[in-house]
Amino acid sequence: MSDLKDDKSSNYEPESRKKAEFSDWLSALQRYVKDTQVTFLDLSDRDLTGDQCEKVLEIVGTSAVTKLNLGGNSLHSKALQLLKTTELQELDLKGCSMAADCFIQLLTILKDTRITRLHSINGCNADANANAIFKMSSNDVEKLKDSLAKCCLETLSINRISSIPQLIQALPLNLITNLHVENISEEQWPSFFHSLNRSIKSLSLSAPIRGYNMHLFDSKLEILAAETLESLKIHSNTSITTVFLNELKHSKIAHLEINLNYLPGSHLSYSHLESCLKSGAIKFLSLASISCDLSRDDWACFTGNLKESSVETLLLKFCKLQDEQGEQLMDGLKGSKVSKLDLSFNLLQTRTAEAFSRTLKDTNLTEVNFLGNRLPIKALEIMGNSIVPSKLKSIKIYVAAEPGEERIGYIGDCFSHFLENTRNSQLTSVGVSSNCMEPLSVKKFSRSLANSTITHLNLASNFLEDAAMYLKDNLVLSAITHLNLSDTSLKDDGVEILTQCLGNTKIIDLDLSANLVTNRGAVALARCLKSTKLISLNVEFNRIGLGGLKFLASHAENTFITTFKADSLGNEWIWPIDKVVWGNRILVHRLVSFFKLIRPENCAETFNFDRAIIDDDIPKFLEECFKFYKTVIDQPSAISVISQEENLSHGKNECVALLMEDFPRQFAEFVSSRIEADVAEHVAILARADELALNKIVEHLLLCRPIYIIDEENEILHPVVYRLLLKYKMPLCNLDVEPDGLKKILKFFTDNPELEGALETVNLLSIIK
Repeated sequence: MSDLKDDKSSNYEPESRKKAEFSDWLSALQRYVKDTQVTFLDLSDRDLTGDQCEKVLEIVGTSAVTKLNLGGNSLHSKALQLLKTTELQELDLKGCSMAADCFIQLLTILKDTRITRLHSINGCNADANANAIFKMSSNDVEKLKDSLAKCCLETLSINRISSIPQLIQALPLNLITNLHVENISEEQWPSFFHSLNRSIKSLSLSAPIRGYNMHLFDSKLEILAAETLESLKIHSNTSITTVFLNELKHSKIAHLEINLNYLPGSHLSYSHLESCLKSGAIKFLSLASISCDLSRDDWACFTGNLKESSVETLLLKFCKLQDEQGEQLMDGLKGSKVSKLDLSFNLLQTRTAEAFSRTLKDTNLTEVNFLGNRLPIKALEIMGNSIVPSKLKSIKIYVAAEPGEERIGYIGDCFSHFLENTRNSQLTSVGVSSNCMEPLSVKKFSRSLANSTITHLNLASNFLEDAAMYLKDNLVLSAITHLNLSDTSLKDDGVEILTQCLGNTKIIDLDLSANLVTNRGAVALARCLKSTKLISLNVEFNRIGLGGLKFLASHAENTFITTFKADSLGNEWIWPIDKVVWGNRILVHRLVSFFKLIRPENCAETFNFDRAIIDDDIPKFLEECFKFYKTVIDQPSAISVISQEENLSHGKNECVALLMEDFPRQFAEFVSSRIEADVAEHVAILARADELALNKIVEHLLLCRPIYIIDEENEILHPVVYRLLLKYKMPLCNLDVEPDGLKKILKFFTDNPELEGALETVNLLSIIK
């Protein structure tokens, strides 16, 4: 593949080949949904035509898929009609392209489907749809309203409908319990609020107002008091007042987001949130980019009430917080339930770092984000010393060099000391993106990765062009499983260096997006894939051509890479990659499904092999066991895949012991004690395990000697068994008990040359003798 071209002309493919690849893609899709019985299918942004979507929906109609994302594709009338034949309950059409009459048809046929959750209802070809709806007569609107009233919609997302006044009147808002609305006009508000379901559970309003109507919400505060309302998200609008915030104390809202709300003239302050904090219901609170009064008393009122609140996640991004607020916040976190804190992109400096260090051990914080602040480099030392006695597991941090600290490598030294100081802590995830780290800093920083407990490392948006050589050796010695190297100016040389070590690392998730990698780097990466433990790979926004992407895809086949992100060069690349990913997901599904079938309930119990025997088909059971174990030992990421699977209680270390030690031993014991077979059949099982190079299973089966005896009086084993005992360097007999055992075996086969394998055994034993 050294002749792969990087220019755009190499991305062109004949139309006939595209059609053939689409046909193969459809076949792969059909196998995937059939073999895995998957319930969620994401086919967004595949540039599918209406005819192609029709073919897809034919397959979906015979599958177990209940959730489908077709966003960014095209739909026509025949394709939409097929929705009636599916079991779909959730449909996402964000950014779809369809004619106006098709859009109306979609709304009309909903009553004949099982769809209860519809997203981005008007994100599809908005202008055409707007004109079509706008021109409908009052009678047509009523007909549409009657039709929609008969559908089963519970969740609805609608956007860009400010120019479609009749649509609000037609939508069955009185039935919706989960509603997301974007860009609704001020004139539509009365009708919108009047129609809302009083049993609504989740309400999200984004950029709904034109102008500054400060009291629009105040007249409909009964919505907030609804006992069923659990989630309220209000983004990019100006409709929040103190009356509104005070009324929150009567609600049962557990998830509250008030983001990007600029409130000129409202005199809103954080103290007005006191009542909703004291309500005790809110567990998730986001106030990102909110413009509020930051006076000391008001902020102290807010932070002081955190202790009495139920808030577990607190997001305060882009709030212009300074050290005074940072210090008060850290004091307020002591004894609170807050475990996740996002303070990114504020104005925090040294005093906040010191306050964080003093109070951390007295908080419940497990995740904290300090990216985009003004923390000095010395904050790394201040904060690092406080992490060991705390519960902190994840930190994202950005530091700014002060005069005299700009020298090359200095920031690397500081981050290295930071990691050393946290070595005995619970910290497993470190994000140091956008820290102006250059190769020498990476060299110093990476030394601390060796033998550390860090599993997630984000180095994105640093300058690492020539730093791969420094990372290489230390990654092998590290515990890192998730590595983000996006936007680091990485070129082909760097990728080639990384590929030399990837197979010896624990990395399962690798992000190389937004770099300068070409086909040459893609080829190097492709050739090492099968030796790695990778499950997820991202090479988006590089300079890889169609040939390089296809080469990558071909080498990812029959691995456990089930997430593969790459640049969109049209369907020419998406289809081959989809085929590979779906095939890999089938492998993963089979592996995990078989493990679930036979797994012990806990480490003290044995594998339940009986559950894997269906209709007394012993040969099929044995082959499934062999296939399962061969996958485990051949696929570097198999154990990671099993240990990460949802609903499995076994951790990775437990899985390693279970699969590498317990499985072969317990399987051999099960075969010898539970499988009713004659000697020849047991020998065939042993030979098959040897043929597949399942060495540990063979060794344990060889310990079950009684099942291979062909002469009870002399306790002689089948000739194949002796050959394998020699191959695996195991004793042929117990010479301590029977010193002449070898002579006895040799004499038996010499006297019975007609036995299959007798002469071969005699020759082998003669050499030993």
